[in-house]
Amino acid sequence: MFPSASPLSQLHLSTKHSIALCIHSPSALTPPSPPPGDTGSSLQSPPSSPASSGARTDEREGEQIHGYCLKYGYDLNVYVGSALVELYCRYDRMKEAHFVFDGLADKNEVSWNSLIAAQARKSNMEHNHHIASFGLFILMLISAIDLVQSTDKSFKERTYLNVHFRKTKMGTKIQDASYHRRSRFILEKDDVGQLNVCEDIISPEWRMRRKQGKGPCPKLVVWVPKKTGFTEFVKVSQQSSKVEGGFSIAIFCYALELLPFKVQPVFKPFINEKGESNGTYDQLLQHIQGKICEAVAGDVTVRASRTEYIDFTSPYMNSDVYMLVEAVHEWNQTLWTLLRPFTWRLWMTIVGACVYIGLAIAILEYRVGNPKFTSPMHKRILMVFWFPVSTFFFYEGKIMNRSSKVVVVMWVGMIFIIVQIFTATLSSWLTVDQLSPKVPTTFENAGYPDGSFLRDFIIQNYNCSGNNLIPLRTIDDYKDALSNGTVNVVFHELPYIQLFLSKYGSDYMKIGPIKHEFGKAFAFPHGSPLLKSFSRAVINVTESDIMMEMKKKYLGYHTSTPPQSQHNQTLPQSLDVQSFIGLFVLLGSSTIIVIISSEISNRRANQKIIPISVV
Repeated sequence: MFPSASPLSQLHLSTKHSIALCIHSPSALTPPSPPPGDTGSSLQSPPSSPASSGARTDEREGEQIHGYCLKYGYDLNVYVGSALVELYCRYDRMKEAHFVFDGLADKNEVSWNSLIAAQARKSNMEHNHHIASFGLFILMLISAIDLVQSTDKSFKERTYLNVHFRKTKMGTKIQDASYHRRSRFILEKDDVGQLNVCEDIISPEWRMRRKQGKGPCPKLVVWVPKKTGFTEFVKVSQQSSKVEGGFSIAIFCYALELLPFKVQPVFKPFINEKGESNGTYDQLLQHIQGKICEAVAGDVTVRASRTEYIDFTSPYMNSDVYMLVEAVHEWNQTLWTLLRPFTWRLWMTIVGACVYIGLAIAILEYRVGNPKFTSPMHKRILMVFWFPVSTFFFYEGKIMNRSSKVVVVMWVGMIFIIVQIFTATLSSWLTVDQLSPKVPTTFENAGYPDGSFLRDFIIQNYNCSGNNLIPLRTIDDYKDALSNGTVNVVFHELPYIQLFLSKYGSDYMKIGPIKHEFGKAFAFPHGSPLLKSFSRAVINVTESDIMMEMKKKYLGYHTSTPPQSQHNQTLPQSLDVQSFIGLFVLLGSSTIIVIISSEISNRRANQKIIPISVV
């Protein structure tokens, strides 16, 4: 029986992680002390004597835990399996360690670490074991274990080469050989990339690990540019130079997930020994030339000159070139602003309705003998035009026909509605604030993104010498340069202009497009077997809802408002006849009905008059 503190007493825990913690429990499995002078290995050496009864007890408890795992159907996942491998390696139980290790579907740095360390430890005593340890190390590199993000220690301290081969002759040879490939920093970065970038972006829906089909490139090295500005597209940590994501990386991962076969991406930033960008985008694209299972993921613009050494996928974003300039506030009131709320057709319709109402009232009043409408013909015509207007301001005599009063009431109601709408529309015209672009007369002091092809474009198309052109990097550089007059215009592609306007759009405007570009795409070397499949996947991603979701997440786009916030009020719309067509039809038809009813009433009244006979 085991004491209450035994790891077996912890088996009631339901998760596999808990079993792994039991095996690693410091209170239950206290590792023996390392042999004197051994400070380079991260793992403890096995007990040197059978007298280490406490350690052997821990070994037996670990075996029983392993037995319980097998008996009750626990799968040896990466957590439990790695803990068992470390346990058996700690006591030089290499046969059992290999048995557990080979049964692991997924292997992490702990399981590799334990097995390699045990083999390396034996090489100090048995000289024929260094080949086996070196072979395990090579297999680990082929398996593309993500060593960079496994711990918070420095990369040099984490590298298996430095930790577990420090005491072996073979490790010394490997360390010496590493300096012959550019530098030790570049070697380690090339051999070890980041595996879980896509999983961090898509998780928990990342399905690449569950695919069974074998593709032409099981491992795809993905190079990523390191940017100091507009990191919404590609973000690489300035301190650790780790790829942290971005819009372009997210689209790449979602397209990768749609491939019909399994591909393991290994993301690597394109940096030098100092952690800075290792060159321009053209140099980055040339870096993958001839490397079949490599690619470039980033905000790369499709250019004809670049197709000489790489191929592009289908574009995932438009990238037309625009100019970014300062905006000038201005008012657009003119002499005719008072009439602009209504179109000229609506004004003519209102005048026609006024004449129509005048004719209707003249007919009705003439039939009852109103003296105002029995005067000479020219006065009658004048009253036709004047009476509908004078109804609002003057008293032009008594209306004798009751039907005329009905027409006047309808006319007054319609005019009241039109006046209210006119007043509201006119206030919009008088208060509108317009922004107009401040177009420069010369482009000598233009700004452009650093390292971009737009420098040559400005020189060739705008009669510019290029001596005073200023390269800019970050979005704040754009604002500062435009504000202090260092540049009078900035040339850039549409996605970056939209990002700028979303942050500083109240005082700036875009002009264009001034040049059409094919778009942003991903790059593969000539002859890459992944190009066609990946292009189809990119098209599927751009047509899905994922595209807009990623734009909202990384670029701040919104479906309810435009992606750029210009704060530029557009001119109000002038109202046309269609806005009042129902009102005019109602007034016209009602007036006709009133005239007919009045005429019928007058005829009936005349028929009731009985002539008086004279005796």
